[in-house]
Amino acid sequence: MNAYDGIYQQLVPRLKKLNLEKQAKNLGLEYRDNSVIVNFFGEEFTITNQGVSPYEPEGNGLGVPITLCYYILSNGIGDPSDTFIARHHLSPMMVGMPYKPKTTEMILKAVNGEYEAFAKAAENLKAKYLGEKRGGHIWLFAPLPKTPIALTFIEADEELPAELLITVPDNATNFLEYECLDGLVDIVVDRIRQEAVNLNM
Repeated sequence: MNAYDGIYQQLVPRLKKLNLEKQAKNLGLEYRDNSVIVNFFGEEFTITNQGVSPYEPEGNGLGVPITLCYYILSNGIGDPSDTFIARHHLSPMMVGMPYKPKTTEMILKAVNGEYEAFAKAAENLKAKYLGEKRGGHIWLFAPLPKTPIALTFIEADEELPAELLITVPDNATNFLEYECLDGLVDIVVDRIRQEAVNLNM
């Protein structure tokens, strides 16, 4: 058993006791035939009291099944906040510390720093364009109903290269623990990178 499968196996017993219908309603998910159906960037996952499928013990989709387990087990009720902040501010250990958004560098490399290429990838992934603010183009991704993730693309100018910023609702940890939220961001970043690479092929 690897570390990934070890985490998953620890979560499965908690699913057995869960009222899936109630959790699906609280978290904005579809409940059908005693199962919760999740459309995650076009890939369908099913959550039952026995676990998540499809599931691969060696890890699939950068940990999507584990992220779905934590999400369905969340106590979060209500809606995500309209106030978005950099996700590291939600971690008590990171408050006040300098932060460099290296996570997004793989996207910028895949799109060659071009906003048009990023926008096309975002459109293909069903992201919503929210407009331009403070020199940046804001796109909202919704991998899960209560955990939207905003990416702001700031185009390059004569002095500075292109920059991509990630923000989340300031109550995002009501729906996913910080470590899981961080993992979800990594999954979203990888999906955008993959889409940008596919568009360049």
